[in-house]
Amino acid sequence: MFLFNQRLLPTRARCHRLDPSKDATCPIYHQHPETDEHLTFQCPERHIVWSWLEGFMRQMGCKSSKEDMIRGHFGPIGNLRQSFTLLAEYIFITWKARNTQRPPRQEEVESLWKALSPPNPPLFI
Repeated sequence: MFLFNQRLLPTRARCHRLDPSKDATCPIYHQHPETDEHLTFQCPERHIVWSWLEGFMRQMGCKSSKEDMIRGHFGPIGNLRQSFTLLAEYIFITWKARNTQRPPRQEEVESLWKALSPPNPPLFI
C-alpha cells in the first residue's frame, strides 16, 4: 500500500518512462498503458472486482471519487481501519494477479479478508 500510495509500484508505464524500450501497455488488456489507475480500477478485465470493492465501500459510507478512494481518502466513513485493510488487500491481490498476467478474482480478496479480519467479519453481499 505504501508503494502504491507513493506511486512507486513498477507499473509498465512507470518502467517505460525509465527505459523507453520497455512496453507500457497493460499485460492483460493490451490496449492502454498500465498506470496505477488502469491497474486498479480502469482496466475492463479488472472491473468486476473493482465494482464489488467500490460497492462495498459505498455501503460503508464512502462518497469519494474513484481516484481518491483508491488512494485511501474515504472521507467520513464507518470503520476506517476496516476500510484501509480491505483496500490494501485489494491492491495486494490486484498486484499479485497482475504479476501472473491474469485479472484478480473477488474470491481472492474475500479469502484474504477472512484470514486477516477479526472473528465475525461483516458478510459481503
